[in-house]
Amino acid sequence: MDTLLEEYRVWLEIQGRSKNTIRTYTGIIRRFLQFLHYNFGIELDQTILQSYMDKNIIFKFLAKSKLERKLDLNSLRLYTRAITSFLKFLGLEDLAKQIKAPKVNKRLPKFITFEEFQKLVN
Repeated sequence: MDTLLEEYRVWLEIQGRSKNTIRTYTGIIRRFLQFLHYNFGIELDQTILQSYMDKNIIFKFLAKSKLERKLDLNSLRLYTRAITSFLKFLGLEDLAKQIKAPKVNKRLPKFITFEEFQKLVN
């Protein structure tokens, strides 16, 4: 697992990712690889991962992470970005395109009161 994570880390550096992004993504992928190994018995080898990986496994990991880690929507989006990045690293671009991050609910704008407006103007 460590060799694969190191190769992924180097790939992220080549992609121009920041140190913080690299640290975050590799942490998420470490948990993902552990999940694959313990839940499905999948060995942590690039060739084996390429043949076993499918979107159902990925969605199970995301669902389990959301429940166990109590992830909010933004964190779940981050996990999804890390997974899709890892899939691209593995050469699974078609699968990466199938994994969509959850949509963020757009907030309605909050308007100020007339009194607040007057304070700003005066």
